[in-house]
Amino acid sequence: MPLNSQLNINITLELQKDMITKTIIPALFKILDIKAYLISENVLYEMIHQCHCYQREDLLNKNKAKHERTKEIRRKHVNSHRSKKRSRQENMITHLQLLDNPVILKLKKSEFNPIVIKNVYHSSEESEVDPDGDSNETCIIIQDIEWRRDCINK
Repeated sequence: MPLNSQLNINITLELQKDMITKTIIPALFKILDIKAYLISENVLYEMIHQCHCYQREDLLNKNKAKHERTKEIRRKHVNSHRSKKRSRQENMITHLQLLDNPVILKLKKSEFNPIVIKNVYHSSEESEVDPDGDSNETCIIIQDIEWRRDCINK
């Protein structure tokens, strides 16, 4: 392929759409055995699109400042942790309902919806930033709550 027919990952795919449909896809059809691989232009375009998006996103991430990359990694981790927590809460409620837990039986099913849908219910742990240190490390403080101790003992 000539040099001017290569995709530029610094430019969006939409701006390069004409080059893809007029140059790259016909060149791929010449290379591919169409009888062996039944493939359409849309499939080839989608494959090129996915590859270009991945490469472009990777380039943009590499060009970001280190603190921005760290901030994004933390955000993704928190979102992942939040969804896992919500899933665990939902599974635990279902499990306790199946076991006919006495505490769970006192509550209506409609009272569980906010717990499952929203992530506003927390365990007895509170995260705080260490006030003494200069670092951004998180300290987890576990509180010994009276009602929690009673529930565990029962």
